[in-house]
Amino acid sequence: MDISTASGSNELPDLETSASPIDPALTGISKGKRKADGGDDGEGDDGGAANNKKRRNRKPVTCAQCRRRKLKCDRGFPCGACRDRQEGHLCEWEGAIRLPQPHLTRDAEAQELRAQLDRLEGLLGGLSKSPLTAGAVAAAGLTNFGQEVAEESAAEALGLLAVEANSNGRAAGAGQPRARTSAATQATLAQLLALLPSKRELERMAEQFVVDEQLYFPFEHAGSFRSRLSEWTLSQAAQKPFFAALLAAIIACESARQAGIRPANDAEVAKKREAELASRRYVEIALETLRLGGYLERPDLDVVRTLLVLYYRFSQSMDARSAPILAQAIQAGQTLGLHRDPAGVSGFSVLDVEERRRLWYLLVAHDKLDQTKRTSLIALSSYDTREPTNAHDKDITTTDITPQAFPAFTPVLYLSVLTQLAGIAHSINETLYAPKGVATLPVKYVHDQNAALDRIKSGLPALQWQGDRVVPLEPVNLASDRFRILAHTTVLQLIIRVNRCFLTRGAADERLQPFRTKCLEAAHELVGCYLGYEYPHQLSRLPALLHGALNGLILIAIDTLQDPDPSHPQQKNLRLLQAMTARLNHPDKPKIVAEVINAISVLLAASDKDYRRPIMPQSIASALGAEITAFARPLPVSMSQDAFSSQKIAHCATLRPTELAQIWRVFVESYPGIYVVPDAREWEELLKQARGEKEYWEAGMDILA
Repeated sequence: MDISTASGSNELPDLETSASPIDPALTGISKGKRKADGGDDGEGDDGGAANNKKRRNRKPVTCAQCRRRKLKCDRGFPCGACRDRQEGHLCEWEGAIRLPQPHLTRDAEAQELRAQLDRLEGLLGGLSKSPLTAGAVAAAGLTNFGQEVAEESAAEALGLLAVEANSNGRAAGAGQPRARTSAATQATLAQLLALLPSKRELERMAEQFVVDEQLYFPFEHAGSFRSRLSEWTLSQAAQKPFFAALLAAIIACESARQAGIRPANDAEVAKKREAELASRRYVEIALETLRLGGYLERPDLDVVRTLLVLYYRFSQSMDARSAPILAQAIQAGQTLGLHRDPAGVSGFSVLDVEERRRLWYLLVAHDKLDQTKRTSLIALSSYDTREPTNAHDKDITTTDITPQAFPAFTPVLYLSVLTQLAGIAHSINETLYAPKGVATLPVKYVHDQNAALDRIKSGLPALQWQGDRVVPLEPVNLASDRFRILAHTTVLQLIIRVNRCFLTRGAADERLQPFRTKCLEAAHELVGCYLGYEYPHQLSRLPALLHGALNGLILIAIDTLQDPDPSHPQQKNLRLLQAMTARLNHPDKPKIVAEVINAISVLLAASDKDYRRPIMPQSIASALGAEITAFARPLPVSMSQDAFSSQKIAHCATLRPTELAQIWRVFVESYPGIYVVPDAREWEELLKQARGEKEYWEAGMDILA
């Protein structure tokens, strides 16, 4: 995909001469002001001179709607007052100034402090004794690596976390020369890298990661990585800290994979716990190594690779740090010029060109397909990097490349599918859910996006179904099986993204029923994909498969709450709910699974009450015969992607029933990978149904005029 930069006009209006939204010449001048300027009627020429004086042209600091309604504006985008009135698309800031918001600044500082404390906790935990640490210490020849070194390292880490570099390159308030600070940094870096496992164990784990992930996550040319790893030694780590950070991130991913194996006895439980601690420890080592090396000031390709691997690790565990890590990876990539195609540039070999292209499109794909609250940082017109060549790693050298015909299973095949889906995801985010989108959203656009996703889905390797479950391929075709299941899962997530807000609205308004059906069918398929791979099948431990099934399970439970009639044809809901609950209810289930099961139980308990389905008000039902051609505004985002979700959840918690109103808070605040929670208006209507009120949506569909 060759995307050239659009050459638009960069001229800006003259801020000194632009007129204020409130023109003093039209509103007149107060009597006191006329006297102060000598502008009384009897002063003739003096009054004319006073009128020619330059007056203050103060810019407003509130949006146009709040100025017109004389409301307090919190200077959001859109502001809270406009959001509360469901008029976020009307929040205009033309001619006004958006001042900084102190509460957001404080939140950012608090998040940074929390990240530093988490990093320190990981460092302190990493200094505890463990088999991996003991092996690394013995390999490094540090036989006296005991309590004294541990205390010294912890103190050094605590001091470094509290240091902020000023513009002169010194530590603020440290009062130490740069050479001494650099020596302390090198000593701390050496102590951190000494915690890595032995060279043999490191090579084994890194090779396993490359073999497992290269076809789906081509972070580096496999041959180049193996060559660099074979030449790397612990003594060279201080000169190449970023490659050492990459190795630590890879070991963190492999340790997390080992922790995902379900234990069968007490010994395996202890081994699982040790793997979890090792994964956290190596994550913190990678982050601290990056920081000590100054990764944002002088990044290289290893910085981008390390941040991508860490993002991969955080997204698998729904860690809130995934969003800032991806943003830093994009920033580092743009600093290195990955958004400009390197073909024809002197100094870049064929291998360098392909590696840079792969890295950039990994950033683009994950940026556009991210389902958390973070906004996309890459505009489609901001890069001209061409897509990487569809070739195996063994067919790429420094001077030549041998492309393969489509659909050869190369490391670029899955990346090309993600790139195609990323373009659709970008269009969905910018059109369907833009806070300042088009005034009226055509229904045809939703149909077009569903048709485009259906075409891509039909072009993927087909899934075979047996009842409600997918049928796995033979073990010899494990790589192809993983490719098709991951690709289908990504497409299903986008189908849900397009049709999510119609799940309950489609049950109330029959004209929206087709969109509701699309959303529910995608949820059924996500759950069926997970149920098809029984433990201990290798794909049953894929985090992406589990997260998709958890989101589908929540959608099915919400649909059961809004329509609990046992005579309803969607009896498939109850079958899938029972099968998933039985599958997930094992003793060592993750916290996110326990939270989802708790939410499902609350929703089902509310739906088991006497069936009293509310009815549409007569004034609304009479308009259902009219054909819908456009929506009144962009579609509402779910509370998991709403910047004001905490306030809206707190408002819903004041309504009865209290337990049902509070179940979404933990997902919104702690698990960004759960993206299917309702929007605020939808949840209020579902609470009405749970309370058995006579009417729902009595104010009308908020997306319809």
